[in-house]
Amino acid sequence: MRHCNHLSWLLWVSSSHCIIKFQRDLTDIWKEKFTRKLCIISRNYFSDSSYWRSRHRSRPKVMVACSHFATERNQRVYAFSESGRTQNNIPDTIFALSTPPGRAALAVVRISGAHCLQLLKRLCNSSDSLELVPRKLIRTRIVDPYTGAHLDDAMFTYFRSPKSYTGEDMIEFYLHGSPAVVASVLKVLEDTQLARLAQPGEFTRRAFENGKMDLVKIEALADLIHSETTLQVQQALKNLDGALSNQLYAWRDQLMTTLAHLEGLLDYGEEAELPDDIFEKAFSSCEKIKLEIRQAVEGTSIGEMVHDGIKVAILGSPNAGKSTLLNILAGRDVAIVTNIPGTTRDIVQVSLQLNGVKVICSDTAGIREDKDVNIVEREGIRRALEKASDANIKIIVQDAQHCSNELLEKYPSLLDENVIFVLNKWDLIEHNASEFRQLEQIFQDQHSWLNSLLKRNIPVLKISCMTGSGIPHLIETLQSFISKWFEKVHFQDERNETAVELLITRQRHRNCLKEALAAIERFGEFQKTPASIVLAAEELRQAMNEIGKITGHVATEQLLDVIFRDFCIGK
Repeated sequence: MRHCNHLSWLLWVSSSHCIIKFQRDLTDIWKEKFTRKLCIISRNYFSDSSYWRSRHRSRPKVMVACSHFATERNQRVYAFSESGRTQNNIPDTIFALSTPPGRAALAVVRISGAHCLQLLKRLCNSSDSLELVPRKLIRTRIVDPYTGAHLDDAMFTYFRSPKSYTGEDMIEFYLHGSPAVVASVLKVLEDTQLARLAQPGEFTRRAFENGKMDLVKIEALADLIHSETTLQVQQALKNLDGALSNQLYAWRDQLMTTLAHLEGLLDYGEEAELPDDIFEKAFSSCEKIKLEIRQAVEGTSIGEMVHDGIKVAILGSPNAGKSTLLNILAGRDVAIVTNIPGTTRDIVQVSLQLNGVKVICSDTAGIREDKDVNIVEREGIRRALEKASDANIKIIVQDAQHCSNELLEKYPSLLDENVIFVLNKWDLIEHNASEFRQLEQIFQDQHSWLNSLLKRNIPVLKISCMTGSGIPHLIETLQSFISKWFEKVHFQDERNETAVELLITRQRHRNCLKEALAAIERFGEFQKTPASIVLAAEELRQAMNEIGKITGHVATEQLLDVIFRDFCIGK
């Protein structure tokens, strides 16, 4: 009623041409209502505390497999494309082979969408009576609905929406793994024109759109499929179980509650039944979240190291035996070995597994300063030094017959606590008495550069890539270095909890959390006065959005395309 009277008053002013009075009153209204109007204009779904609380308490009508994510899925900010939908806005029915192509004992063909049952009746012959009990394995005879040809004797399982992987009606056929059988069944499905072949990752994308999984769990699923080590499997299973998602939701909920209280005070003033110390509690709550996020994103990126692998760079002078050492560690010939200096120009990488950890071992170009170095080799040296700066562990290899500290004096940054110094071709030294005595004197000299390495706890190993002497000791030393990085990695403690820094598997997670941390820090810099509520609340909203980008509450089509493109078609 008040708004109607106000509108009538404005119309009266306009009709009476009382321009001066109209401008004066409008200015008064603007001054009095500025703060409230600005808040209302900028408010989005999450800032309306009373509406959010009523929505958050209500049980989702469909799909509770990921209840927190499903509760808000209708309010998420997405830029989904309209491709893959019918005129009635119903998603197309899709199908695909979900097992690797080729000859095998079994092959799984997955169908998802509204036309699942129609396709089932056509392939299994509608005259057959099929008891469609969800999640029950049923044997059937698959035929071509157009020719009546017998295609296969198979099994199938029906998953009724919403209790399926995608949240839609789903059917999985378990066929004999003949490429001819699979091809004939896929051709019949396409010929019906009731379904189309799925795009890569489309089944999982539908699970995401229907609130079955968030982006963190989807990335964990991809990590589990591509895992190579036991630690990677444990990490992926933890995130698939919701370890990281639950922590992100907890932070987001705390920020949301704080934001709701601040804007409730702004909207309703004294009418809002809020605590008197609302400002102190808001800043205290955000301070706790700030410390937890800072602990997760600062320091060693141990979670990404488990996911991507620990990086080991093999460095040294030309013809010191770096490529031969890489071939020994890999157990096969991956790098070209010759007696010509500068053979290796580009980085040669190989993936290993040591102590259940993925190790990316890189052979690099020999580092030297010479007038004869051409532009190609110089680029190789630049890349070698770049790889050294990015490595977690460095193995510096030198020829025992020509060892010197020239390389270390030229590039002192190569030496740190993560270096293993290796003297190769020790078999040649042992058979040369003069060279052996000379090198032993260097070791015995307390002021020699080799002893300076030992004083810095840098191991100096004697090996021979030709005879294999010392190689087992080198591998043991490398394993001990790796163990130092991962000695605190426990994906399950006594309370069944895992440190968040172990669960952050991607740079985008870290970047979003850093942005959220910066926003919370800016929030803490505001004065604890009502006049600063509007701007301070906007920082909290920014922090919430950054966390929402990780789970998928705030996402763009480009981000989703990047995440789902790495899935196979049947997933």
